[in-house]
Amino acid sequence: MRSDDSCIFCKIVQSEIPASIVLQNEATVAFLDINPIATGHLLVIPVEHCSTVTDISAEAMARLAGELPRLSQVVLEATGAAALNLICNSGKEAGQEVPHLHFHLIPRYVDDQRILRANRMASDEESRKRMCQKMIDVLVREESD
Repeated sequence: MRSDDSCIFCKIVQSEIPASIVLQNEATVAFLDINPIATGHLLVIPVEHCSTVTDISAEAMARLAGELPRLSQVVLEATGAAALNLICNSGKEAGQEVPHLHFHLIPRYVDDQRILRANRMASDEESRKRMCQKMIDVLVREESD
């Protein structure tokens, strides 16, 4: 199992740092965020150290993602929230603060006044077609490797 001695989340996995752990199994650890956006803000991480979503194997991601529906239901029931945000910031420029892949499950309440919306940009059909083709080209190249 990969681990990073300097990673705070790896230290939580190895019980070197205390955490409010909700779930721990061979693939996944879920614990309460110490600086939550809302009460009940849960972090879900792979046991194995992976920096970003592009650094995790498909099998490990399947195990991790497989826990998200159940943990989302746990957050909703335990907090009484009306909804939740499921967020993964992958990379420093995307807002990832801890370089260990993690998902945020953030409870949301009616009129909670927390703004978690991104500023959107306009796009035209031609630019979407070009970008779509670039992405298809990458997929085709990966499949042929």
